[in-house]
Amino acid sequence: MRDIVGHEDALRGHEEIRQFWASQKVGITLRVPVEDLYVAEGHRGVAVLWMAYVQIMDEENENYAKWITFEGMSRLEFNDEGKVTLEVDYHHGPQGVTDSWVAHWNARRARPWKELGEITGA
Repeated sequence: MRDIVGHEDALRGHEEIRQFWASQKVGITLRVPVEDLYVAEGHRGVAVLWMAYVQIMDEENENYAKWITFEGMSRLEFNDEGKVTLEVDYHHGPQGVTDSWVAHWNARRARPWKELGEITGA
């Protein structure tokens, strides 16, 4: 897994990726609903557009228990057994903070496609 913005070095293998997320305070609260999915013809890959939400778990943070929002895209490739052999994530970091990831997601889904970039937080 490579995260173009999040960290320089690639993570290799399922266990290394699990260890990375386990070491983060946000790992257990991450929500990543899929906004759109594109499948390449004659190729073993997909492109996924997503909106991610991470709950702030630091009790000293003024936004404790609220949700950081950010949108991005992932490229996934699969082998013959259906296992992911390549994941590359693209995003530009946090875009805002919202009280409820569910309310934010529902508001986003209700907007016309061309307006989606306007929703960046609460």
